[in-house]
Amino acid sequence: MPRRCRLCSGMELQLVADLGMLPLSRPHRKRVGAEPRYPLAVHLCASCGLLQVVNPIAPEQLYRDSENYTTSFQAHPHVGELIGTLLAHTEAASVIEIGCNDGAFLESLRSAGFGPLTGIEPNHQAAELAKQKGFPVYEAMLTEELAGEIGLANGQIDLVAARHVVEHVVDLDAFFRAVRILLRPDGYFLLELPHVEPGLVAGNPCLLWEEHVNYFVEPVILRMLAKYGYVPEVKRLYTFGGGVIAFLARRAAAPAEVGSAPTMPQREFGEYRARVAAFRDGLREVVGIARAAGWEVGVYGAANRSNTVINHAGIGDQIDCVIDDRVDLAGQVFPGVPGSIRPLVEIPPPDRGLLCLLGVGAEAERKVSARVRQRFPDLPVVFSSLVYPRDGLQGFRCAAAEIRASLLR
Repeated sequence: MPRRCRLCSGMELQLVADLGMLPLSRPHRKRVGAEPRYPLAVHLCASCGLLQVVNPIAPEQLYRDSENYTTSFQAHPHVGELIGTLLAHTEAASVIEIGCNDGAFLESLRSAGFGPLTGIEPNHQAAELAKQKGFPVYEAMLTEELAGEIGLANGQIDLVAARHVVEHVVDLDAFFRAVRILLRPDGYFLLELPHVEPGLVAGNPCLLWEEHVNYFVEPVILRMLAKYGYVPEVKRLYTFGGGVIAFLARRAAAPAEVGSAPTMPQREFGEYRARVAAFRDGLREVVGIARAAGWEVGVYGAANRSNTVINHAGIGDQIDCVIDDRVDLAGQVFPGVPGSIRPLVEIPPPDRGLLCLLGVGAEAERKVSARVRQRFPDLPVVFSSLVYPRDGLQGFRCAAAEIRASLLR
């Protein structure tokens, strides 16, 4: 069957980057035999500009039984401002959150006076946590049938929130039809997505993730909203997690006509593949230098993004430790890497030095670096970031220079 763009049905899809065969990146509890690997490649639609995975893994395999799918372990500092935007620009009371996870955002909405509040969440573990917080949660993927069922039970809703959801959606047409069933005619749609442009510019492979099948630059977001009948009223940019872009959009009477392809960051798309290769080679080089010097190599932050980077570079067997202080991850498997995830206090001092590859957000790097230095006060420790918005390639070069300089002291 010919490949078609999932946003515009265009058939001219151009390969932008291919990371090869990678394991699923979420940590899990048991290592049973060889880990299955799946292709991770993205194509660009020449008609509408959507960057997309054309052969996605089945959502049921990714989400329903995942053991590590909750998100409130990490504070989302922009949520307060985001809710302030809702209060300032809408009169919304009732809210349905698609992909409500463990109910953290619903809790913030409740504290701000919104209600009634309802969640939709396919992952059992996360849905149970949200229910324990007192929210009614439909434990399912959003479908038109489910939207009709919710409408019969609750009536149409003032505001539908989809925070970090649409990048996971394989059938965009069906998803937005379901949203339209849920939402009252003059209601609002809150859309929050990863800010893709910084990752493209950085040439960082951590932009890509098997769970994200869509990568929206801003012109494509606006085109998508227009196509499905929403008029953006407020836009917000946040630095959290490498960058977030959010739109508050009002439902229009009918979808708008969309014209030719929007103006796109063509240079960034065109250069991304080469930048990814340079990033991979730079990471391999600094790890090789550290190993040759007798240093150990650790990853701090057992996150999906850092896992993608490690496995794309093919250096999993050169990682001596994976550090993460989340209690629920202790002892779990970091795919593609031997051993298990351990908290910092359980990591023994390396013999000569430590190259610590940071897989945490930029907002947490300073705090994490201080912890590691405190843990190993008498050892040389060099840090380098795996995730954007840091300039990873430049960071690898600086780290390599630091390791070489330490050998001369």
